[in-house]
Amino acid sequence: MNDPAYSYPPDLFPSVARDVMLLRYRNFHKDAKLCIENLKSSLQILEKENIPQHGLCIVTVNHYHRPGFGAQWIALAIAALVPVDMHWIMTAEFTYTGKWYERIGSIGSQILLKRIAHMYGFTTMPPAWQRCGSAGCSGARGIGICATYKGSNSRSRARGL
Repeated sequence: MNDPAYSYPPDLFPSVARDVMLLRYRNFHKDAKLCIENLKSSLQILEKENIPQHGLCIVTVNHYHRPGFGAQWIALAIAALVPVDMHWIMTAEFTYTGKWYERIGSIGSQILLKRIAHMYGFTTMPPAWQRCGSAGCSGARGIGICATYKGSNSRSRARGL
């Protein structure tokens, strides 16, 4: 099977890293479009008529990943294809259960993800074990929720989600 190669535009990482450190706002829709335009093969879109073109909506996304394909590419593709800015809800922390770097990875990811959320105007949500207790949520899966808004800045309008 010939899987496509997913790589970021060469100039994107340095500018995103700079803006994460300086807490500068970036537009996720624009960054996502740059990433999708950088793909070596074209993005295959099924049922394009279901992509919202305006108005309010909620889009739910379940994580999928495989070697060579990270779940972030799903969010990047959706953000690039929907023609309006979207407000995304993302995890506030990565968990590394049972790994030797569990504690430092958790703390480091909290800092980094908080800065990324600020930079893009996203809302963060604690991982399932914090929302559901130490036993976790039965059958819980990572679901990203985002809403689209026509018109004004989605950073101020999406707080009620």
